[in-house]
Amino acid sequence: MCLSLGGGAVAIKTLVIVMLSVAASTAQRGSVNLTGGLPRGEYSTGFRVLYKFDTSRTWVDRPKHEITSTKDQGRPVRIEIWYPAARAGGTAMRYGDYVSIKAPKDFAEAEKVLEKRERLIASLSAPENRLTDLLGTPVTARLNATAAAGSFPLLIHFPGLNDAQAINEFVMAEYLASHGYVVAVVSLLGTSATDTDQHRTPADIESNVRDAEFAWGVLRDNAMIDPKKLAVSGESLGGVEAMVFADRNPIVSAAIGLEGTYGFAGAADVLTKFFSYSPQNMTAAVLDLRKNPSQQQTVLDLSAVKEMHFSDRTLITVDQMHHSDFTSFAVVGYRFDEPNTYTPAAGEHAWNRETGYHGYINMCALVLDHLDAHLKGSKTAENTLLADLSRAKDGTVEHLAAAEMPPSPQEFVAIGESSGFDVAAASVARYMKNLPPDWVVNESTFNSLGYNLLGEKRTTAAITAFRLNTVAHPNSANVWDSLADGYIAANDTTNAITAYEHAISAAANDKSFDVSGRRAFVSDEKSKIEKLKR
Repeated sequence: MCLSLGGGAVAIKTLVIVMLSVAASTAQRGSVNLTGGLPRGEYSTGFRVLYKFDTSRTWVDRPKHEITSTKDQGRPVRIEIWYPAARAGGTAMRYGDYVSIKAPKDFAEAEKVLEKRERLIASLSAPENRLTDLLGTPVTARLNATAAAGSFPLLIHFPGLNDAQAINEFVMAEYLASHGYVVAVVSLLGTSATDTDQHRTPADIESNVRDAEFAWGVLRDNAMIDPKKLAVSGESLGGVEAMVFADRNPIVSAAIGLEGTYGFAGAADVLTKFFSYSPQNMTAAVLDLRKNPSQQQTVLDLSAVKEMHFSDRTLITVDQMHHSDFTSFAVVGYRFDEPNTYTPAAGEHAWNRETGYHGYINMCALVLDHLDAHLKGSKTAENTLLADLSRAKDGTVEHLAAAEMPPSPQEFVAIGESSGFDVAAASVARYMKNLPPDWVVNESTFNSLGYNLLGEKRTTAAITAFRLNTVAHPNSANVWDSLADGYIAANDTTNAITAYEHAISAAANDKSFDVSGRRAFVSDEKSKIEKLKR
């Protein structure tokens, strides 16, 4: 999508596109190739659409006092699917078929919202006098073609904020499908029928992630999909949603951010402060691909990606690309001579539709390389990725290997029981050299484990859990208090008193306390010590 057109131009071109017919009988077929010159794989490409309702969520919202017979069928979710197809079958498609999709009657209202958005973005993709040709231009996919034999990895893609669901993704999707991937794009809708636009809020991000999780639940049992091979990708804000999805669904093997919002200065917290996000849960191999900082006055902040310590991460920047060049628009805008409307800032590297086009083609190849490496286990994919990157304009790459996952809390305790506490403590210290302490010994988890072990009468194991917590969190008053409880359970008064004294000392700098809370805690600990000394 070209974001640089003024409001007046958008309004005029929207009117033009709405007036255009997309019926096959009236649309003029163009001769422009919209594959981008990407090499096709061994399969043809099929395309189909699923219309589903997530009945676990409401969609039709209305005042409580209003009486209506309107049935809320649940949240509407449209799933567009590109897939490896047999060589024959299906109906030939045009670009316009991605713009106007015939939906069932019960999906009509949601479909109006989605089609309006597709039409708007189509109107921004070519000059006004070529819009009819664009709509009639053939694409590679064939509607409802027979699926190829076998099961294939699935890639769920998240478009950018209020972006088109199909026309900004179809070039990459058709390309990947020809190489043996199923690609699914899920509709972007707001939180309810009265607020159908997407916003950059936690509620909207959560809605779209849940839509994708619902779609995964629908698709995972499909015969053409390998349920053990799942990847996600996302462009712009969709990159945030892709990372959230991967973070909380460990079955995801690869996660791809295309100009992900989380990588821009001042915007990382859209991901890092999202309520369900925990970077220590991220294990998918991450490809972060974005434009060079010399373009569009970009300032990068990749700290969010660099905090994903348990992920293998490949960070790539490519020069002479703009934000919209990470979508199919890069191909369409170039092929249909959409004018350049962006004025470069001083010192910014030259950019035009052609450089953006070539950047997008390289991007698609890099995405395929990453998927082949992490979903198909290709031994040559990394070398192929570097070869593809060498063709990109001033491409740079940084690779961050995944850190070794530490033992689980139960495993750490088992090490202490079998080999002695000092061995377990040394293991904790070794992992803490490269990882945040709470990733190695989570304070809350180890505290709960210790008390659970006390309940099971495994006092020695409980003390080991509590002691390991003090190794990782020596400045936490609470962990020392818990250790004292462990020693009391073992009738070890001397060590219990020592632990309470450590708790009092730690409380002085423990930021979890306010002034009154610290005073009360210290008073309570002193009372416990006095009772033990009697």
